[in-house]
Amino acid sequence: MGSRTEALRVLGLGPGAGPEQITRAYRALARAWHPDANPDPASPARLTEIVAAYRLLRPAAQDRIRPQQLTPEPTQARSWPMREPARPRGATVVAGPVRIHTLPRDSTSGAGPRPRAGR
Repeated sequence: MGSRTEALRVLGLGPGAGPEQITRAYRALARAWHPDANPDPASPARLTEIVAAYRLLRPAAQDRIRPQQLTPEPTQARSWPMREPARPRGATVVAGPVRIHTLPRDSTSGAGPRPRAGR
C-alpha cells in the first residue's frame, strides 16, 4: 500500500473523503471481510489490505493522541502501594452440588437430632 489514492480505492472512497468517512468505510469493510464473518478463502488477505489502507489514511490527530493515552505523564504517576484490581462481578465462583448429611442418632449420649413431638 503505497499511495493515498490506492488506499482510498481499497476503501471504496473518493479523493475528497474526510476522516469520518474513512473510519466509517474501514469499519464497514472490516466487519464484512473479517474471516469469522466471511467464509471466503480470500477474506484474510482482503482484510489485511483494508487494514493497511486504513493505517495509511487514518487521521494524523489519532496518531498524536494514542501514545499520550497509553503512557501517563510523570505528574500523573501513581503512588505506591497500588490498589488491587477490582474483582469481576457476576458468577465467577462455581460451586458443586450441596449434600445434606444427617448425623446418626446416638442413644447413649443423647446426641443427635431430637425427635419431633407427637411422633
